[in-house]
Amino acid sequence: MSVAGVSPRVAAAAAQIVVTTHAALFAAEGATSLPAAAGYLLTEAHALEEGVMASVAHTIDADKLTRTFDWLWRSDGRGNGGLLDRAVRAIPGDTGQNWGKVVGRAREAAQAFFAALTTVPADMPSSSKGANAGEGAPQSVRLDDDARALAGWGDLLDAWHTLEGRLGAVNEAIAKAQRALAQVGEAADLIPELMAQGDALRGIIRWGKECLEHPQGDMVYWIRPAQASSRPNPRGQRPWSGDEFATLHAAPTHAAHLIGPALRALPGGSVLAGSALMVEGRFDALAERLGIPEVTHTASIAVDYSRQTLLLCPTDAPEPNMPAYQRSLNETLVGVASTLRGGMVVLFASHTALRTTYNSIKQTLEARDILVLGQGIDGSLRQMWQNFRTQERIVLLGAGGMWEGWEAEGAQPTCIFIPRLPLPALGDPAIAARAERHPDHMRHFTVPHAALRLRQALNRLAWVHEQRNVIVLYDTRVVTKDYGATILNTLPPVTQRQESTTMLGTAAQEWLAEARA
Repeated sequence: MSVAGVSPRVAAAAAQIVVTTHAALFAAEGATSLPAAAGYLLTEAHALEEGVMASVAHTIDADKLTRTFDWLWRSDGRGNGGLLDRAVRAIPGDTGQNWGKVVGRAREAAQAFFAALTTVPADMPSSSKGANAGEGAPQSVRLDDDARALAGWGDLLDAWHTLEGRLGAVNEAIAKAQRALAQVGEAADLIPELMAQGDALRGIIRWGKECLEHPQGDMVYWIRPAQASSRPNPRGQRPWSGDEFATLHAAPTHAAHLIGPALRALPGGSVLAGSALMVEGRFDALAERLGIPEVTHTASIAVDYSRQTLLLCPTDAPEPNMPAYQRSLNETLVGVASTLRGGMVVLFASHTALRTTYNSIKQTLEARDILVLGQGIDGSLRQMWQNFRTQERIVLLGAGGMWEGWEAEGAQPTCIFIPRLPLPALGDPAIAARAERHPDHMRHFTVPHAALRLRQALNRLAWVHEQRNVIVLYDTRVVTKDYGATILNTLPPVTQRQESTTMLGTAAQEWLAEARA
């Protein structure tokens, strides 16, 4: 509810039902402090778990820490407008004359720490690394007993302890600056800014200690390798970029202990509404991950899309892990896109797979006057969807955020092509830790996760309009593996057919032509 001139809390207090998002709810100080109402309706509940987990996750990276140092004291050594430099000029006497050196020493310690952090992935045996198998992606390293037994781990801890001490010294300087400014009554606007930077540094100290020294059982920690090819420069002989250094990450292994109590504490109870909440018509999988009691009442709106949507599965495509898969995929994409003359959206399970296919098909399709745009290559999602709405002979290749469909409003793809089921990558340390909580992770985590992700993407791309369309599910595992039935049964009713790879384009064309007849 939105009322002009009235705060959201006041408006909510006068309402019987409060409609809110999970993001707004968990940004509040606590569910118990929310206004009493007959009930709360949480929209976009399919994103509840991921949103809460992301809010608890933390990253320590060189770029963010460098920006904090720059806010406090510019890296040219002359202050030049940093918060502490401005405080020194506002405080009488010689207070703070060494603060620039304090920040400089912390900056040097940070460079040494991130240089040490960057060596850890290179020292790990390949069998201990997390990776997207076969895709050539940089391999993240989970901080488990194997990682902590490396010869270089002691050097990393030494570098961390030095950085921790010097960040503490910077925080002491910030505290002194706040007290001095409060006493003299000058530059009062600096005090909240200094407090914010102090909070940021304390957060880095806290999470660094937890990641490296005191890991918690309900968290997972890992190192993501440097993204730039150049080597780090710990001596500070030239400006250093965060891309040259690894990053340190922490994330929860589950969110039920955060979400369940918050929902139960809502005055008047709650209703979760979302576009992809049930697997095979059952709420069990998501209820367990959200910490919701099994007695929760569920309801769904059954919509039959069998006259609107044709789901095509190939009979002869290689499975994604087979050597012939990529070539077969390239040929099929070119064939289907050429037959349909564009109007196609291709959703990849990873950006690496997207780039590989993009490089293989772009020239061929554009020689046939079909524009090919790749996410992260030819612009943002917003720009790509703008092009899609205004052009007919176009193919979009997307991954990651394109599965969410947020920018697709008004677009009506003729064909949605899924090269590979969106099974979560167990080489990702955060995903692996979540999967390990389930004795049968395929049944209780991996497959439900993929089924709901596919359902959510298709809800936004295929079924927010009434135009007839085709979905090509190119991953033959949906037919050959037992879990394929779970994937298909999570979708609403559609017309399903199996065709050879060479006939997919023709079958799609005939289905679309029936609507125009």
